[in-house]
Amino acid sequence: MSFVGTADAHVAFLVVAIVGIVAVPLLLIAISAVTSLLQRLTGINLGTPVLRLILLAIPVTLLAASLALDRSPDVRTGQVIEKSERIRLDAQGSWSDDLGLTVRYAVNGAPLPPVRSPGDALADLLSAGSGQVSTTVAPDPAGYDRVKLGDPFALRILRLGDQFGLARPADRSTRSLLAETALGPGLVVLGVALFAWWLRRTPLRYAPIALLALAALGYPLLHARQVWRERSDLSGATQQAAATVVDVTRVTAINLVPNDLHDPLGLNHHQVRQPYDIVQVQFMPPGFPDTVLAVDAIDAGGAAGVAQGDRVDVVYVPDDPHGARIAGQARTHYWQTTLGVYTDDAVALGGLGALVVVGAGLYQVAQRGKARVKSGSD
Repeated sequence: MSFVGTADAHVAFLVVAIVGIVAVPLLLIAISAVTSLLQRLTGINLGTPVLRLILLAIPVTLLAASLALDRSPDVRTGQVIEKSERIRLDAQGSWSDDLGLTVRYAVNGAPLPPVRSPGDALADLLSAGSGQVSTTVAPDPAGYDRVKLGDPFALRILRLGDQFGLARPADRSTRSLLAETALGPGLVVLGVALFAWWLRRTPLRYAPIALLALAALGYPLLHARQVWRERSDLSGATQQAAATVVDVTRVTAINLVPNDLHDPLGLNHHQVRQPYDIVQVQFMPPGFPDTVLAVDAIDAGGAAGVAQGDRVDVVYVPDDPHGARIAGQARTHYWQTTLGVYTDDAVALGGLGALVVVGAGLYQVAQRGKARVKSGSD
């Protein structure tokens, strides 16, 4: 779901968004201060319900707008005027691929001129009396790879007046968007956790919570081994092509969380057991209009290493060139990295526990010594 509107509406929306980034936190702080003052004066807890209502209103409003967009009958055939792709590497040793399509359409349904370049199309969009509106949508990789500049693109529109509106690819819905996120599994986990917490009042006591904690501790390693098997399984990758390596990033250390935390035990920063390369390759798959940029992560070292500018063989599922993988490479780093994190944390926590035990023992010895001295003096 994205914003759609005229050029002036886009500027107005940007101004409102910038103001909102500052205004909304200040408003929440002000409400918190006022309710805290009223709570002290009256003894009634006013802050928590109000803040919960405000914070709950944001996701509820977004969900309601998305469901309303599902029911909108206004489907327009727009025109792709720009494609954008950005590969972002993170401190956790992974990456994200941000895909975007800028689509325009005429409000009155008039035919759109051909797209010579993104700049010309943008100038035409911004010209006075163009009657055109635009939006940027995030398509799935297959949809992104199969379109080129000037291609038609179906949008579902929910108009919010003459200048504003919401838009989404016509073939997507709230249900499909939720299925692509962790919201669904997250709600299931939350429900199970709440049920386990309720069971503490039964004869089972805290046993279900302990089992959930053990499952949560073991899940990352099991998930890493599953990802390793999936990334190493090339049985469905029946298409092969030659690709050019456009970028290689060597990963030798990761952070569990992106923040630069004060971490004296080193529980956040870890050296990886098996260094690996995040490799970006570019190739032209048959049947697609443009070149495709794919990303793979392979074990570093050995004779099969790659460097920028190399030509490599890639394999991919016929309808998913974005998921291409480099042939003849190992990917054991997926589970070795997670196993290394477990080992590092176990050593750190074990050492801390040993210090606590030794400290407690020394404290007991000191207390006994004081007791003997006191009894001797008596």
